[in-house]
Amino acid sequence: MKATEYVITPTENKKLKWQVLLDYDDTKEAIAVNAKSFGSKRCSKHAQGSYCYETISACKNCNTPGFIYYTFTFSYRSLDGKLEWTKTIDSKNWLKFGEEFRMTLPNVQLMPTKIDSSSDVLTVTSKFYVVEEVNFTCQNREDLFPAPIQHVSTVSKYLWESQKLSDVILIVSEKKFHAHKAILAASSLVFQRMFDSEMREGIQNTVEITEVEHTLVDLMLQFLYLGPIENVQKNAYQLVYLADKYDIEPMKEMCQNVLYRDLIVENCVNTLILADTHNLQLLKSSTICYIAKNIELIINRSEYEKLMGYPILLSEILRENSKVIDNKNGMKSEST
Repeated sequence: MKATEYVITPTENKKLKWQVLLDYDDTKEAIAVNAKSFGSKRCSKHAQGSYCYETISACKNCNTPGFIYYTFTFSYRSLDGKLEWTKTIDSKNWLKFGEEFRMTLPNVQLMPTKIDSSSDVLTVTSKFYVVEEVNFTCQNREDLFPAPIQHVSTVSKYLWESQKLSDVILIVSEKKFHAHKAILAASSLVFQRMFDSEMREGIQNTVEITEVEHTLVDLMLQFLYLGPIENVQKNAYQLVYLADKYDIEPMKEMCQNVLYRDLIVENCVNTLILADTHNLQLLKSSTICYIAKNIELIINRSEYEKLMGYPILLSEILRENSKVIDNKNGMKSEST
């Protein structure tokens, strides 16, 4: 069978088109399938699967669905009826619009010898499941916590920039940061206990920090002296560890707000595990709700397998998903 190309346009939405290429390799007895959606456009934010200021349906730069799931069913019957089979392959995951689907159907035999191959029948049934809207937009997603009280003053800014009058040194590997006990203790109960007690850190005026890069400690200090500046917020995921370890409540709240605003299909499982590990309860419950609402898009992704090591989280997701289903069924019954 020579490589054959098809262009498929669904009757439900003629703006959407798929290009499907089928190629049979008789030496390997395999059919290669290549499919790609085209014919519509998406803004740069939605094309990356991240959030935009508009939903996909409302975005003036978009006229495409959010995600697509592919299935191809091949049915073959030889002329003499001695060879007959049916096999199905699918995309395993929901793919973004424009993302190419490539897969090979192995161990298939076409056109057996001594049979008139022109009379053989190969039927290919393709199905494209389209999700036109996904609950990952966050233009109206409110922060989990109110904006932290502005604790930055001209004094703390001056101390950060000048590094004068420092009375404690934070040591990370071979890197040293000069800091001020009062600034650290004001936002961190852990630092406060260190400096108020007879602990080594308070007596020797040094704090050794392990298990993190010095760049993250620098960002933590920037937060304590300068507040949630943009550079700090960009590294919220990595800063959760330090916020938890040193019990810096304002930084915990900032991290949760940023991670919740940036929640999408691709990162929700990792965000949930992070929230559970560091006891970020509000982010955890919000992420569970998000996963439950978008379970069809997430359950076949490779990241979802990580949750097998967290049976309690899985049970909470299933419990929340049952609520989502009950709510949908309730709305249907009311409409009828």
